[in-house]
Amino acid sequence: IRLMAFVWVAQVFNNSEESTDQRKERITQSVAEHAARIPSTLLYARSQNNNHLTSEAAGLYTAALALPDHPQAGKWRRLGIKWLNRSFENQIDETGEYIQHSVNYHRLMLQLALYMNSLTTKSTKGHKGKIKENLREPSCSSWLTKNAQENLALATRWLAELTDPISGNTPNLGANDGAYIFLLANGDFRDFRPVVNAASKNFLGEKFFVDGIWDEMSLWFKVESLWLKEKKNCDLPTLKPSPDTWSSLRITDGNLRLAHADQLHLDLWWRGENITLDPGTYLYNAEAPWDNPLPSTEFHNTVTVNNEDQMTRASRFMYLDWSHGKIVEKTKKQIVAEHDGYRKAGVTHRRAVSFTENTWLVEDNLKSSTLNSYTYRLHWLLPDGGEWKVENKD
Repeated sequence: IRLMAFVWVAQVFNNSEESTDQRKERITQSVAEHAARIPSTLLYARSQNNNHLTSEAAGLYTAALALPDHPQAGKWRRLGIKWLNRSFENQIDETGEYIQHSVNYHRLMLQLALYMNSLTTKSTKGHKGKIKENLREPSCSSWLTKNAQENLALATRWLAELTDPISGNTPNLGANDGAYIFLLANGDFRDFRPVVNAASKNFLGEKFFVDGIWDEMSLWFKVESLWLKEKKNCDLPTLKPSPDTWSSLRITDGNLRLAHADQLHLDLWWRGENITLDPGTYLYNAEAPWDNPLPSTEFHNTVTVNNEDQMTRASRFMYLDWSHGKIVEKTKKQIVAEHDGYRKAGVTHRRAVSFTENTWLVEDNLKSSTLNSYTYRLHWLLPDGGEWKVENKD
């Protein structure tokens, strides 16, 4: 990431009076040293199969384009192309969701793809042995496979579907360490519209949101609608019955990257405000009680059985005994889904979310296969400042 930042600023400030030949030489040497360091740890990044692999591949490819006369440039380019494609082919599923089940890491992945495309400018200039002011690959299709392009298009639709059009915010889904590598538009850290608009124009040939200050990122990345225009729709568990309100129900089929036990968690939005919230991560490393407890089921807007998690916590970033969720029924105004995270206790949790006459209705059904007694706990995380009350209706 630091290597990419060096190359980026070397181009942006190339014509500045402060960019002396000596400083250009120093940054060129630093880029070369950074690139030389990456291949030796690429095996670890491959074993992680997450944003580490994607960013290191992008760094190698960047160095190859920036320093084409370097003796290792050919190797860097081949490794970069290979593992960028592997990342985009294998880390994005059939719905468009990124492997880390996190909106923030999903955004980081799309930014890396946008950044790589920004290196394909109209012209190529430069001095031998120094970073080129304008980098160029012949076209996006020359280094990305068709499957990688299709997956990036799906990933763009996935993030757009979960972005609130009024605030630009998204559900605080999954791990979030604050990564936002190219802040190229005015707006809050939680505003995802800059990336969504740039990616949708780049990878789909369209824009999801009206013009605004968030489009500055598209200008910096020199976005052009040159990519494969994939028209598949993401069948996500969202309901958008009116322009004022929408909801997102968390459903996933378990895999090794599940870092939050959040099956059937519900995010509800009204006029740009997140009414029922996802707690996110807050801190990875801290003293108790803030030693990364928020991924647990009890902190999400769902139901716990016998005060247990839906899965077994294996480490700070991973669960085992993966729960499997599925959509049972979906219409324009209702979603019914269930998961088997409490199968050891003999319980299946089914949730129905519907909207009628300005009212959201959430119905939970806990079906038991035994005669045991159970403790069920329903949790809602609501924003500060509201006047909330519970009404008992028989």
